[in-house]
Amino acid sequence: MTPFQSGCWLSAWYASLGQRKGVTPWPIEFRDRRSKEIVAALPLILRRRDGLRVAEFADLSVTDYNGPVFASSAPGDLRWLPTIIDAIGETPMPCDVLHLSKIRLSAAQASSLPCIGKCDLHANTVRIEGPWESYRRGTLKKKFRREMERSLRVFHRDSGSGRFQRITDLNQAWGVLEQMETIQQKRMESLGQTFLLNGPGFREFYRELLSQGLADGSVLLTALLDGNADTVSAMMGIRHDRHYAMIRMAQDAEFWSRCSPGKLIILTTMEYLHGEGITEFDFTTGDYPYKQGFAVEQEPLYEVQLGISLRGRVALKRRQALDRVKARMRHTALYKTAKNLMANSKTDP
Repeated sequence: MTPFQSGCWLSAWYASLGQRKGVTPWPIEFRDRRSKEIVAALPLILRRRDGLRVAEFADLSVTDYNGPVFASSAPGDLRWLPTIIDAIGETPMPCDVLHLSKIRLSAAQASSLPCIGKCDLHANTVRIEGPWESYRRGTLKKKFRREMERSLRVFHRDSGSGRFQRITDLNQAWGVLEQMETIQQKRMESLGQTFLLNGPGFREFYRELLSQGLADGSVLLTALLDGNADTVSAMMGIRHDRHYAMIRMAQDAEFWSRCSPGKLIILTTMEYLHGEGITEFDFTTGDYPYKQGFAVEQEPLYEVQLGISLRGRVALKRRQALDRVKARMRHTALYKTAKNLMANSKTDP
């Protein structure tokens, strides 16, 4: 399991985003045939998309990796998928389509499942098994390392008594979260984009997450604070064993761009958590250029789409046919472009 299948994450999700209009919580339990004990569960919801009734993971774009929740007595590996698909095929479902997306599988596991395909998204992970200095000096490129060293000097110079802090007090955490929301809202408005995370259900979700997980360390909030204790940059993440996943970050780039506050809070947090025993740092989904500076390794994510009703099966076949046509058109356009470039190159001096 990933940190996104923890009880803290799912409880907070269903208590907030699961209550949004148009969302019907629909978790499915799987029991052992003999003992009747629950061995796994799928955290699903039902909602309408493109006129179809769709069963999907409890996500709404805030859960980076999806999958089942295993009981402590269950094996907990990813051989669950064929069994679950077979069970769902035998069970009446109040939906047209089952869409299981953003699943982490190995290439070998994925290749053994004929109904699975790759997602458009991928995971971005850094694993540090040895000392921190081996990663900092041996993995990070020299230019990036020097940029971060300079950024840290600038931060300390310009912030007075500024500091890095792991926030453990809940009231302080809520205050930092409010500052993060303000920073992100301002940033998105300057770009002319809609900021969804301050919308209904989302604000409640992150507050609920802090309330449930801050005390036991399953949710972590770290920040760079200036001399007035105002947020320069902050990051929220979730932890499961030695795995830390970054879920939300804000940086006051308007006043602090000279010290790269976003990259600085990531690297400072990684060093701190590595000292606490974390070895896997998950930059989650999103193909942002800054992640390459940290030497992330990309891993594919997978999805399953099954037509449950006749209407759902017809809709999926139509969509697959359209996708093939679009892919063919893109291929033809690329071929024509390449052919023209080759023709032009032959006439160049």
